Amino acid sequence: TGGRIGGSAQAARQAPPPPARTSSNVTNKTTIINKTTTVYAPAPAPHVIIAPSPVYGYVAPAPTLGEVIVGVAVGSALSNSLHSNNNNNNNGTSNSDRILENQQRQDERQMDKQANALEDLQRELAQLKVQK
Repeated sequence: TGGRIGGSAQAARQAPPPPARTSSNVTNKTTIINKTTTVYAPAPAPHVIIAPSPVYGYVAPAPTLGEVIVGVAVGSALSNSLHSNNNNNNNGTSNSDRILENQQRQDERQMDKQANALEDLQRELAQLKVQK
Protein backbone atom coordinates (compact mmCIF):
# COMPACT_ATOMS: atom_id res chain seq x y z
CA THR A 1 0.00 0.00 0.00
CA GLY A 2 2.59 2.63 0.95
CA GLY A 3 5.84 3.08 -0.94
CA ARG A 4 8.05 3.20 2.10
CA ILE A 5 9.45 0.35 4.11
CA GLY A 6 7.57 1.37 7.21
CA GLY A 7 4.25 1.34 5.43
CA SER A 8 1.81 4.19 5.53
CA ALA A 9 -0.01 5.90 8.28
CA GLN A 10 -3.25 4.28 7.18
CA ALA A 11 -1.72 0.82 7.55
CA ALA A 12 -0.68 1.62 11.12
CA ARG A 13 -4.28 2.41 12.02
CA GLN A 14 -6.19 -0.79 12.19
CA ALA A 15 -9.76 -1.31 13.07
CA PRO A 16 -10.50 -1.72 16.75
CA PRO A 17 -11.07 -5.31 17.87
CA PRO A 18 -14.67 -6.46 17.93
CA PRO A 19 -16.41 -6.16 21.30
CA ALA A 20 -16.27 -9.24 23.49
CA ARG A 21 -19.33 -11.37 23.54
CA THR A 22 -21.25 -11.30 26.72
CA SER A 23 -24.03 -13.51 27.81
CA SER A 24 -25.96 -13.77 30.99
CA ASN A 25 -24.78 -17.37 31.62
CA VAL A 26 -20.97 -16.57 31.65
CA THR A 27 -19.31 -15.96 35.00
CA ASN A 28 -16.23 -13.78 34.99
CA LYS A 29 -13.30 -15.25 36.96
CA THR A 30 -10.32 -13.13 37.95
CA THR A 31 -6.87 -14.77 38.22
CA ILE A 32 -3.89 -12.98 39.70
CA ILE A 33 -0.87 -13.97 37.62
CA ASN A 34 1.93 -12.01 39.27
CA LYS A 35 1.70 -10.42 42.65
CA THR A 36 4.68 -8.44 43.95
CA THR A 37 5.14 -7.87 47.65
CA THR A 38 7.77 -5.34 48.73
CA VAL A 39 9.39 -5.81 52.14
CA TYR A 40 11.48 -3.01 53.54
CA ALA A 41 14.35 -3.64 55.96
CA PRO A 42 13.97 -2.02 59.37
CA ALA A 43 15.95 1.13 60.03
CA PRO A 44 19.41 0.53 61.53
CA ALA A 45 19.84 1.08 65.24
CA PRO A 46 21.47 4.37 66.19
CA HIS A 47 25.16 4.28 67.12
CA VAL A 48 25.83 4.76 70.80
CA ILE A 49 29.17 6.26 71.76
CA ILE A 50 30.26 5.94 75.35
CA ALA A 51 32.98 8.26 76.57
CA PRO A 52 35.78 6.60 78.56
CA SER A 53 35.72 7.19 82.26
CA PRO A 54 38.29 9.68 83.52
CA VAL A 55 41.47 8.24 85.05
CA TYR A 56 42.63 9.82 88.25
CA GLY A 57 46.26 9.67 89.25
CA TYR A 58 49.46 9.12 87.30
CA VAL A 59 49.64 6.55 84.51
CA ALA A 60 53.14 5.65 83.37
CA PRO A 61 53.67 5.75 79.59
CA ALA A 62 54.58 2.57 77.73
CA PRO A 63 58.30 1.99 77.20
CA THR A 64 59.76 2.89 73.82
CA LEU A 65 61.46 0.37 71.56
CA GLY A 66 64.89 1.73 72.48
CA GLU A 67 64.19 1.31 76.17
CA VAL A 68 63.10 -2.28 75.61
CA ILE A 69 66.23 -3.13 73.60
CA VAL A 70 68.54 -1.52 76.16
CA GLY A 71 66.73 -3.32 78.99
CA VAL A 72 67.09 -6.71 77.30
CA ALA A 73 70.78 -6.11 76.49
CA VAL A 74 71.66 -4.97 80.02
CA GLY A 75 69.68 -7.79 81.61
CA SER A 76 71.32 -10.34 79.34
CA ALA A 77 74.82 -8.99 80.06
CA LEU A 78 74.23 -9.05 83.82
CA SER A 79 72.79 -12.54 83.69
CA ASN A 80 75.72 -13.84 81.62
CA SER A 81 78.30 -12.26 83.91
CA LEU A 82 76.68 -13.71 87.02
CA HIS A 83 76.28 -17.20 85.57
CA SER A 84 79.74 -17.32 84.01
CA ASN A 85 81.34 -16.49 87.38
CA ASN A 86 79.42 -19.26 89.13
CA ASN A 87 80.03 -21.93 86.48
CA ASN A 88 83.74 -21.38 85.80
CA ASN A 89 84.83 -24.57 87.53
CA ASN A 90 85.86 -26.24 84.26
CA ASN A 91 89.16 -24.46 83.55
CA GLY A 92 87.52 -21.44 81.94
CA THR A 93 85.46 -23.32 79.31
CA SER A 94 82.03 -21.95 78.61
CA ASN A 95 78.83 -23.95 78.33
CA SER A 96 78.81 -23.65 74.54
CA ASP A 97 82.43 -24.94 74.38
CA ARG A 98 81.50 -27.97 76.48
CA ILE A 99 78.47 -28.64 74.31
CA LEU A 100 80.62 -28.52 71.16
CA GLU A 101 83.23 -30.85 72.70
CA ASN A 102 80.56 -33.39 73.68
CA GLN A 103 79.05 -33.25 70.19
CA GLN A 104 82.49 -33.79 68.63
CA ARG A 105 83.14 -36.85 70.84
CA GLN A 106 79.74 -38.29 69.93
CA ASP A 107 80.43 -37.74 66.21
CA GLU A 108 83.84 -39.42 66.51
CA ARG A 109 82.27 -42.47 68.20
CA GLN A 110 79.70 -42.70 65.41
CA MET A 111 82.42 -42.50 62.74
CA ASP A 112 84.40 -45.27 64.51
CA LYS A 113 81.31 -47.53 64.50
CA GLN A 114 80.76 -46.88 60.79
CA ALA A 115 84.45 -47.61 60.01
CA ASN A 116 84.24 -50.94 61.91
CA ALA A 117 81.05 -51.89 60.04
CA LEU A 118 82.74 -51.06 56.71
CA GLU A 119 85.75 -53.25 57.59
CA ASP A 120 83.40 -56.13 58.50
CA LEU A 121 81.60 -55.85 55.16
CA GLN A 122 84.93 -55.79 53.28
CA ARG A 123 86.04 -58.98 55.08
CA GLU A 124 82.74 -60.73 54.21
CA LEU A 125 83.11 -59.69 50.57
CA ALA A 126 86.66 -61.05 50.45
CA GLN A 127 85.50 -64.39 51.96
CA LEU A 128 82.72 -64.68 49.38
CA LYS A 129 85.19 -64.09 46.55
CA VAL A 130 87.49 -66.83 47.89
CA GLN A 131 84.62 -69.34 48.15
CA LYS A 132 83.72 -68.99 44.43
